[in-house]
Amino acid sequence: MYNYMKKINKIYINERLLNNYNEYFYFLSKEGKETYNLKCKKCGHEFSRAESTLRDALNRGNRSHCPNCEPYRAKNESKQASYIKYMLKYYLKDICQCEEKIKVLIDDEIRTLSADIILHEPIKLHIEVNGSQHNSDNCLYSTDQVLYSKKVEYFQNKKYKLIELEITDYFSTDIENIDCFIKEVFDTYNISYHDYDLVKSNALKYCYMTKHEYAYEIRNEILNMYENEFATINAISEKFDIKSNIISEILKYIFNIEITPPSDRILAKYSKEIKADYANNSTWNEICSKYNISISSLRKFVIENDLEKKNKLVLLSLDNSLQFYRDMAHFCKENSIKGNYATPKEYKYFRNSLNAFLLNINYYNNLKPTEKSKMIDIMKARNNRLSKNKTIKHRNPNIKVAQIDINTDKILNLFNSVKDAKKAIGVSTISDCLQGKQKTAGGYKWSYIDISNI
Repeated sequence: MYNYMKKINKIYINERLLNNYNEYFYFLSKEGKETYNLKCKKCGHEFSRAESTLRDALNRGNRSHCPNCEPYRAKNESKQASYIKYMLKYYLKDICQCEEKIKVLIDDEIRTLSADIILHEPIKLHIEVNGSQHNSDNCLYSTDQVLYSKKVEYFQNKKYKLIELEITDYFSTDIENIDCFIKEVFDTYNISYHDYDLVKSNALKYCYMTKHEYAYEIRNEILNMYENEFATINAISEKFDIKSNIISEILKYIFNIEITPPSDRILAKYSKEIKADYANNSTWNEICSKYNISISSLRKFVIENDLEKKNKLVLLSLDNSLQFYRDMAHFCKENSIKGNYATPKEYKYFRNSLNAFLLNINYYNNLKPTEKSKMIDIMKARNNRLSKNKTIKHRNPNIKVAQIDINTDKILNLFNSVKDAKKAIGVSTISDCLQGKQKTAGGYKWSYIDISNI
């Protein structure tokens, strides 16, 4: 069957190659991989790239960099590896060698291998930055693992200490551990690392400039959308077609910005204006609509800034409170819920609504009829549940709880209440026995006795 997608991919690549390279041609490598031979526009250097690698680079809006004039950008390595190499090269440039080439005999064939980072004498460290494939059982990585073991063996024979750094797919997860490792190496060998934060900042910029060239180039546009348009990370990601975790890392590591929800950013920027509107007795709905924030965020802002103490509408008068409950009673007649119990979700809705009402009485007046109805129904259910015991008529004070012998049916003791009986006997199921749910409790029969008839 003819593979149309394969043809489309080739057309897609060919259309874009002439924009970046003087010449190119397509061929099959010795391993049978579909490969492109490219000629750099800047220096004329010729190099090859696999079709899949080239397509991925073009899809990201990048190009496959020339290993001659842009050697660092040409490497397909993780941000973690780039960051470690930058930091060690800066402080240990005389003894640090990255991608050191060695020749090893494997299966009667001389193979050229490269070590990630080598720190020569007097330190003598061999550092490898390992991703998930190094410990994978997948047969696709078996050849790589054999080559890796040969490389490790080569440097161990030369008395280099091996340090393997295991990394994840997330740079933000690993950065703290990497910093601890670098500082530990420096402390162990008494190496000064002055201006570490400044060097770290430059290293991070280098990582994103090389690994995510397009995202780094439009970093100011990303910052503008985040700070001035109050866009979410997902919205920025969708607009520029860049992964959301890359957007977050650009903001965090390049601009030193802590990621927060849009409502928090709006409240921080317009806090003075919101406080002024609140002092002028603007309703919650008016403030939320004006600044495009949620009521829950505004409520949090009001509590944190103690605005309820400064607002004249906070202390509810008795008349306002009574009117609120009168309205509740009116709605309860027309809209009742089944039973006397509300779900936890309904209680949460009621609690948030009531708290908002207590801070600003206009909040209740601005609710939609359906919202008022729901709020009142939940309040009714809550009041019914809490006052259920108060509405039950008290029993005859002459009625006592009798403890009866199970064999002779003789009354052994009389107690003033079930509570007293439970406390004296130490049995919690006496009330179940009195209600007919079980025949005995604690080895005795139990019954109510009206002593006025005795």
